[in-house]
Amino acid sequence: MPRDPERMAQAGLIDRSGEIFFHQLALLRGQLLAYVEMAIGALRMGVFTGNDPS
Repeated sequence: MPRDPERMAQAGLIDRSGEIFFHQLALLRGQLLAYVEMAIGALRMGVFTGNDPS
């Protein structure tokens, strides 16, 4: 995703107040935290030591 504000505005990620942009940012941060939590949990369970998680 380009960081160019005009293109992002066209994509609907930014409105005049920037609320939508920050909402998207919060969602991404939440997803990242969830992913990190999952990875840590998987490490604790030993998933990455040779066991197939699927």
